[in-house]
Amino acid sequence: MTRSVPTLVKLSPPSSPKVYLRTRLFERLDHAREHPVIWISAPEGSGKTTLVASCLQTRGLPCLWYQMDEGDADIAHLFYS
Repeated sequence: MTRSVPTLVKLSPPSSPKVYLRTRLFERLDHAREHPVIWISAPEGSGKTTLVASCLQTRGLPCLWYQMDEGDADIAHLFYS
């Protein structure tokens, strides 16, 4: 049985007050914004979440944030929560 993460946590981007701003990657994300969806893939612990959260915060961009977990593998649970 997987533990479900509270909905508010799943919908709130993490705050990143003291993060090294990766301007080169921010610029690549800026160019990718020409597309309706951006998919970022990398190994665990490589900083994907930190990169996106800090870019959104730095750029002041609106976003729809949803943090997926194991429980989201079930499509019915994904849309129910």
